[in-house]
Amino acid sequence: MQGIQINLVPWHWQTTVDRQFILTQLPRSLLAQALEGDPNAPEISITNPLITPEIVEAVFGVEPPASNPQFRAAADYLNIPWLSYYSSPLYNAVVRPVGIPFEFKRNPGALARELENPVESNWQVFVEAFDQKDFDLIAYLITHGFDVTGAFRASIRAGREDIAEWLLQQTGVNPAVEDNESLILAAHYGLTNLVRDLLLYPGVNPTTHNYGALVVAARNGHTQILQRLLQSVPNIPDLNLTQMMHAAEGQAKPYDILMGYYAWKYMPPGPAKDALKRKGFL
Repeated sequence: MQGIQINLVPWHWQTTVDRQFILTQLPRSLLAQALEGDPNAPEISITNPLITPEIVEAVFGVEPPASNPQFRAAADYLNIPWLSYYSSPLYNAVVRPVGIPFEFKRNPGALARELENPVESNWQVFVEAFDQKDFDLIAYLITHGFDVTGAFRASIRAGREDIAEWLLQQTGVNPAVEDNESLILAAHYGLTNLVRDLLLYPGVNPTTHNYGALVVAARNGHTQILQRLLQSVPNIPDLNLTQMMHAAEGQAKPYDILMGYYAWKYMPPGPAKDALKRKGFL
């Protein structure tokens, strides 16, 4: 390690850090700018009392034991944006290690597996941060290994379409996990926009579990979801279509949609067939 000393003048505090770390990991920071001006400088002196030993230690990998609002101002001054993670009061509620996977258990007779570890997985603190629009804390969780796919699954179970939609845009989320369980649950709970977006993702397949997503949409009377799912499947076997019709019994509109699909399926190709599909088989 080629060391350089950081000298906090107001605090009468010094520490030696890796010069290369500053150049490669903190390239636009105030520290890197100091080295650009004097590449062979033996030390970097900081005279602003805002920058405390705790803040410097956080820069070089020692996380603070508790949040401190001063970290936000320090992030701006040092031009190290991620330091603001430690300014969030919710930082104190984070359970470590952050990356504990979400655990789901299926109860007898239940459609969905229930989340067993909402505290240990940091699901509860994530939801609170999301509702408070505390994206510093959310970024902290994600960069420290938060189980985003588990959180995506939990959000659907909680009926939080807003969270599910946001998570779906994040790197690392697998919406087809557990054999497309998320699509089935979104159809079951009537999350229309989420079903629409899930169908755009590679690997998401409405035919799994014997067309389970279509069955629950028909059973629960979610007509828009049923229409969209039918439009995404070119040729449903008659046996499965009959299952959906049984599921839709007592629900006039879903039943009519399924009958329309049945008629569409056996129509010859042409403008009339295309028009019926565009209209959602009604």
